[in-house]
Amino acid sequence: MRAASISARILFALAALGAAEVCASAQTVYPIVLERDQKVIGSGRIQNIQMLSINPGGFFFALVFTDYPVSTENLALVLNGYLTLPEDATVSLPDGTSAQVENFLSLDSNKTGYLGMILDLRGTNVTNKTDTGVFWNTQILAREGDTVLATHVNGTALDASSTYVSFDQAHINSANQILVTGVIQDPSFGTAAQTETALWLYDTDSAGSVVSETILLMRGKPFPGTTETVNFAGSGGHPNSSALSESGDWMTVARIGSSTSSDAVVVHNGNILAREGSPAPDPTGANRVWMDLYSSKVATNSLGDTMYTGLMAGGGLNAALVVNGEPFMLEGGTFPSISPSVIANFGAAPPIFITDSGDVFWSGNTTAAVNEQYYFRNQEVIIREGGPVGNDTVRSLWAAEYAFDVSSNGRFFLGKVTVDSGGDALFLADFGALVPTPGCSGNPGTLKRAGGEAQIDQSFTLEMDNAQGVGVTPLIVWSLDGSDVNECGTDTKRGELLISLLQQNVVASTFGPTYMGSPVQMTFDIPNDPALVDLKVYGQGAFLDMGGATSTPVQLTNGFSVEVGM
Repeated sequence: MRAASISARILFALAALGAAEVCASAQTVYPIVLERDQKVIGSGRIQNIQMLSINPGGFFFALVFTDYPVSTENLALVLNGYLTLPEDATVSLPDGTSAQVENFLSLDSNKTGYLGMILDLRGTNVTNKTDTGVFWNTQILAREGDTVLATHVNGTALDASSTYVSFDQAHINSANQILVTGVIQDPSFGTAAQTETALWLYDTDSAGSVVSETILLMRGKPFPGTTETVNFAGSGGHPNSSALSESGDWMTVARIGSSTSSDAVVVHNGNILAREGSPAPDPTGANRVWMDLYSSKVATNSLGDTMYTGLMAGGGLNAALVVNGEPFMLEGGTFPSISPSVIANFGAAPPIFITDSGDVFWSGNTTAAVNEQYYFRNQEVIIREGGPVGNDTVRSLWAAEYAFDVSSNGRFFLGKVTVDSGGDALFLADFGALVPTPGCSGNPGTLKRAGGEAQIDQSFTLEMDNAQGVGVTPLIVWSLDGSDVNECGTDTKRGELLISLLQQNVVASTFGPTYMGSPVQMTFDIPNDPALVDLKVYGQGAFLDMGGATSTPVQLTNGFSVEVGM
């Protein structure tokens, strides 16, 4: 459990129940947090922005190119605008020697602020076959030419002299796991090392030392649970063709089997979610199949939710964005925030995300004659081409792999745009976070988000269901200490307790109307008070049988964390 660091005296009015509605607001103008010509102390003035990452605490990293006069030192990794790792920085190698950073190939961060990176190196101690490595912060985990640590791939032995050939992308979570796509040389395959693509997972300790390595998929090895062979793992190094959640769930694109018309698959934790030639979730009734999944973008969260893109056969409007197996948006689709325009495509490069809050983030181009580029949260516009940002206007959105990033809890969105005044800029959106906390034992009652936002001057609604019987009383208890999404609570005879009930932590108890067999909703107003921003509280529901109508006096629900945003 994790305690919030804010006093209960500024807790928002959690006891305000009933008929409150979510406040409507005009298009929010988000602040610019990094831009061209901004000075980076220790480097130069920013010329362009190349990579970005943001964590649940709102800390963001950006790789920038500056006008620093030394050409081998004008790349800089900044943390909230401050230099944290310059090009030409010295890093230690496993053999006791050192090398200098030459380039950044992949960037990701976790909620602690630790980095998962792939770096190019230079110096007298590296060659063109040993000059790229996987890093936890500045600690190297593996380098080209090193012997692979794993000994098996899904139960099949790996040659003991197998080595790393190259690394493409790295994703890190808050358990310090790092998911890597790259190429491994297995001598049993002969000389075609460049085709031995693989996806593997490092488990590291709190200091970034490797505890174990698990190869999840590898070319030439069996696909889990089948007799088919993996032909390609990952998708050509595209950073959005693989994903890692805070809970360790992973997702990727692969090719398996021998048929070129049905070999591309979307995979979640080793299970096939979609396969070329198989039925697609086509709401038009045309019963179309998947035509192209090899170019898919994928995303997953800690609760097992999944999201991916794909192209259906049949021509015409065939691009689809799928969430939990159901079509979320199709090419040609529309919704109120863009009507009368329709979605033309989802862009080949920009990422997609499904966060622990259940919100989905994506980019789309519409059929509008002008200002057709958008970044979306669910079906609401975050920002669009031609729209306001800071004190400027968006000239264009970035149509690249690192176009934007989203914190795993869904609270923060960091996006890159080009502004009318000239050059790159990063803007930050703060949506607050409403995240279910399932625990580990699985209480029978449910507590779900029914609508609204965890932002000041807004409201949110939670819904309780699956009581032990009709006539019981719903209750939500709010505490400053509780279990987060990947944490277990305390098992009791009434179920798993996911919040602290110590007197100093409990800040409110909210009763709802009598449960009569259908979900009970409770709505909470958050005052327009900036002092509430960053407040985090934990709630858990309980159905109380105070009249003895059932054999279960208390039935607990899962928990919920609420983090207030702007």
